[in-house]
Amino acid sequence: MPKLPTHIENAETSSKKVILAGIAIIIIFGSIFVAWGTLASLHGAVQAQGTVMVDSRRKTVQHLEGGIINSILVKEGDRVTAGQPLIILADLQAKASVELLS
Repeated sequence: MPKLPTHIENAETSSKKVILAGIAIIIIFGSIFVAWGTLASLHGAVQAQGTVMVDSRRKTVQHLEGGIINSILVKEGDRVTAGQPLIILADLQAKASVELLS
C-alpha cells in the first residue's frame, strides 16, 4: 500500500479527533441530562380544570353584505341559542341608501 503524504495523514488524524471529541461531548451532556432527570426532585404539580375543544366547533360568522360592527354582544366561550343576536352592525350604509333615495 502506498504511503500517503503527511498533510493527508494529518487531515485524517484531525478529523478523527474532531469526531471523537463530538461523540464525547454528546455522551457527557447526555449523561448529565439523564442524571438530572433522575435525581431532580419535583415538589409539586399544578392542577387545573379545563375543557379541550376541537377547533372544528368554532364557527365563522359573516355578514352577507359586509358592514361595520357597532358592538359585539357575546364573548368567546358563551353559549348561544339559535336566533340570538351576536353583533350589532352600524346602520351607516342603510342611512346612506335612504338619504340617496330621498
